[in-house]
Amino acid sequence: MENQTKNHDKLTDKAFSRSVIISIIGIVICMICLCSTTYAWFTESLPSQGNEIKMAEECLLSITLTKEGIPLEVVEDKVELEAGVPYTVTLSLPKNSASGYYIITAEGKSYYTDYIARHQDDEPHTVTFELTAETDRLVTITPRWGIYVQESDVVDSKLNLP
Repeated sequence: MENQTKNHDKLTDKAFSRSVIISIIGIVICMICLCSTTYAWFTESLPSQGNEIKMAEECLLSITLTKEGIPLEVVEDKVELEAGVPYTVTLSLPKNSASGYYIITAEGKSYYTDYIARHQDDEPHTVTFELTAETDRLVTITPRWGIYVQESDVVDSKLNLP
C-alpha cells in the first residue's frame, strides 16, 4: 500500500511539472504573437494614391425677402413681419452649393420650406413663395444643409403664420 502512495505522489509531481512547462510555453507563444502584431501595426503603411476623403459641401442658400417689391434686410437671420402683409420669399441655390432647405421659426414653432436640390446647369435653382403673418412678429429664417424629407409647410407657394 505504501508503494502505491509513492507512485501516486510521483505522478502528481510529474503532471504538475508538465502543466507548468506547457503554461510557460503558452505564455512565451502569446508574447511572441503580441510583439509580432504590435510590430506589424506600427510598421505597416498604405499608399495614399487614390484614397480621397470628401468633406461635406458648403450650403450657399441665399434668401431674398420683399414687401410690395421692395427688398427687406434680414439681420442675423431675423426679420420683423407686419400683420396681414404678404411678403415674397425667394430662395436661391447656386450651382456650386450643396442642397438644403430653410427653417422659419416664429414664436417657438418651426416651419419648413421645400427641399432645394442642386442642379448641374449654370443657372441657380430658385424657389419662390408668399409668406404672410396674422400678427406682427419677429421671424428667424435659418438655412440648413442636407435633405428634408418630410412634408413642407409651404403649400401652393404660400406659407401662413398664425
